[in-house]
Amino acid sequence: MPPTRTPKIHIYAITRRDFDHHTDKKGRLCLIEMHSALDSANEAAKLHLQREYAKGEFNADLTEDVNKDGGYDGWGYVMQDRRNHFRVDVKKMELKGGKMGDAKGKNVPDVGVSGTKKQPVVVS
Repeated sequence: MPPTRTPKIHIYAITRRDFDHHTDKKGRLCLIEMHSALDSANEAAKLHLQREYAKGEFNADLTEDVNKDGGYDGWGYVMQDRRNHFRVDVKKMELKGGKMGDAKGKNVPDVGVSGTKKQPVVVS
């Protein structure tokens, strides 16, 4: 009997990248939240963008769009002391289940808050 294929499960990561200056091409990336549904991720990303934009000292521009996977893309120019502009994105990612020891060859158990061992989840 041929092996059965496990259906792919997708999750949606909300990230924000802060740029120090208008010439900054790399920025600083941070993970904001993970969601199991695109709609809730898009809603949370839009709310996060609006909250961050409201912190700006001189709010110049706010742009919103949708990426090819239907995820929210937004960016705002806020002209803060340590942040010229920022970008908020929803990225579709495949959730991969792993076995103990399959993450980069390390066999370190993942211990939960309750002290019980749980299987690690690898996101790539």
